[in-house]
Amino acid sequence: TIRQITSTAEIEEIRRRHVGIKIAREGEINVEEQTPEERTQLANIDQIVSTYKPQLRKLFRIENLVTNMYGTIEITIVIKSNGKIDEVLISQASGSKFTDSFIEKAKEIVYKWNIKVKETTAYSFRMQFYKTKIDKIKYALLRKGFF
Repeated sequence: TIRQITSTAEIEEIRRRHVGIKIAREGEINVEEQTPEERTQLANIDQIVSTYKPQLRKLFRIENLVTNMYGTIEITIVIKSNGKIDEVLISQASGSKFTDSFIEKAKEIVYKWNIKVKETTAYSFRMQFYKTKIDKIKYALLRKGFF
């Protein structure tokens, strides 16, 4: 089930289920509060997630042909020490419009990711998707029976 909750609530929920877990946000390298190992791991996660993001952008382009969508989603993942994604929470920013189908398919994609970490880690990142003016293209594809 998709949980439409705020980021703070997502993080608190993860903390309750995974006591002692470290939670990091995309690009949030804090020199004063993190050890060199933690900074390296976070930079590594940032880089790997960046290589996977095009999968979600491609999904958006395909799903957007059927239903116009736009806005920002925040994805929080729990990465187990074996690199597998243990949990995926997706929330929409206020004013965003995404279909349940898109959110479910995005979760399926993210669950397939593999990100090497030394210990179970929660990581949160945002993606923004823009409205597109593809009505003429969509109309032509509809006429040709693509949908």
